[in-house]
Amino acid sequence: MGIIEATRNLGTEIQKDERFIRFIKAKLANDNDEALQNQIGEFNTIRMNLDREMNAEKQDEEKIKELNEKVREIYTAVMSSKTMLEYNTAKA
Repeated sequence: MGIIEATRNLGTEIQKDERFIRFIKAKLANDNDEALQNQIGEFNTIRMNLDREMNAEKQDEEKIKELNEKVREIYTAVMSSKTMLEYNTAKA
């Protein structure tokens, strides 16, 4: 058996492992959770706005504070969602 064949066999065996299967199922659930994906999109948009505001020549401290609070709020919601919790557990 050559190294290529051994590597393919290893890959096949890994795909049969219950941990790998759990991870793939959790990833699919995460990807298909429309509400979660919308929250992640909103998080990314607000984070980009925050970065832009923080790098602006003339910073608006109140706006930075507001965007920071929104980023934290959405991050907490995303990370505490059922599908994200399962995904992170399975990934670990």
